[in-house]
Amino acid sequence: MPFWLFTTFVVGTLILIGNLFAYNANGSFNLIYFLLSIFFATNLFIAYAEICLHLRRDSIEIRSRYWFENQSVTGKSPAAAFLTSVIPWKKLLSPSALADMWAAYSHYDASYRDKRSAGFVLDVMNGYFSPIPTLILYISFTNGFLPAVLAGSLGLMMFWLWIYTTVSYAIGFVFGEEHLKLSSYETIVWVCLPNLLWIVFPVLGMYVSFQLVLTWSYRVLGM
Repeated sequence: MPFWLFTTFVVGTLILIGNLFAYNANGSFNLIYFLLSIFFATNLFIAYAEICLHLRRDSIEIRSRYWFENQSVTGKSPAAAFLTSVIPWKKLLSPSALADMWAAYSHYDASYRDKRSAGFVLDVMNGYFSPIPTLILYISFTNGFLPAVLAGSLGLMMFWLWIYTTVSYAIGFVFGEEHLKLSSYETIVWVCLPNLLWIVFPVLGMYVSFQLVLTWSYRVLGM
């Protein structure tokens, strides 16, 4: 199965499950909830990939050379080549397959080949520490699992943390002059747009969390 299709299936399934439960609990569709469900599902998948980055950190340098050589032969960018690569079913969730994603991405940001870099550490930290809070927020925003004020307080902390770390990563990327090694297309499509998700959606999450704290209710999410 091509990796892009596998990713779409996993993230799409997580989004669908959340929205089905939310509709069953509230009897209506809420656009704000739907948008946040996209972020929660995506972050859960990426967090697992970031754990795999740590578990297979010693293979990143070797595999990055493979993707560089593949580009020299095929002319295909490492990210596009990886996303369209066919991975056997039994290896789709293996640490090696997910770490390979970072090896391909290291073409755009060499910090992923350096275990001491801020980019590497920030992603690994997100991988290990954000899944449980993400699940708690996802479930709470779905059916009111936590009292609104508690969910809002947790949301304010987590969404601000996602914004802060993403902006910190972006500053490090620019200060490290990684963008000077890339074309404008590569910088926008493979670096800016993916990372923008961890700013735009958390800004929306901050708004929702403020509403939960201020109103002590899930009214903003249609509950």
